[in-house]
Amino acid sequence: MDDKFLKALYCAENIDDKKINKQEFLNQTGLTDIEKPLFLVETKFTERKGLELIHESAEELAGLNANFAFLGYSDTQICSKFKEIANTYDNMYTFIGISEMMTHLAYGSADFVLRPSLYEPSGNSHLKGMRYGALPVVSKTGGHLDTVKDVTEPMGYGFFIEEYSRQELQKTINRAVDFFTDKTILSECIGRAMQIDFSWKSASAKYVELYRRLLGGSYER
Repeated sequence: MDDKFLKALYCAENIDDKKINKQEFLNQTGLTDIEKPLFLVETKFTERKGLELIHESAEELAGLNANFAFLGYSDTQICSKFKEIANTYDNMYTFIGISEMMTHLAYGSADFVLRPSLYEPSGNSHLKGMRYGALPVVSKTGGHLDTVKDVTEPMGYGFFIEEYSRQELQKTINRAVDFFTDKTILSECIGRAMQIDFSWKSASAKYVELYRRLLGGSYER
């Protein structure tokens, strides 16, 4: 992990120093208690991102032993709603605008990336989160299906929101909060997520292998 915006660098084999970044993020945002899991939503604030589910669940989420950070821009009505919940609940923080420094620090601090999209053709914030050691909590749609494996599966590293509803969102976040208490399994999943390669180099190699098989093994690079 190489990022000039982080106070401390870390890797899949030694993630302990990530706490230094998390404490810095808490200091800057007014959130408290480094032992609480930190859920990050970093996205363009539009309806299809599932933000209304989060807003409608704010009171329930405020009662959890967890912190929530919302970083976004665009729709002024949605932005206003998230500023309001941040002013209402102590475990919520909202940043409106675009800040490279704040975004990198948030990813370098988060324990989970939350993305309950109504639909998601591709999606990249959860992939970025995985690279930074934040496990994905995502809706079961679009690109999420190709890039996330639920922790209930062998070699899993994420959490699927089974359907687009407040109830399922809250249920899945609760599942992640409970999962966070088992540090041994948590560390294994974080290490797994950080090392997954979704680069074009990796994807192109798989395509070449597929073409080779279709051509009976005669394809030459």
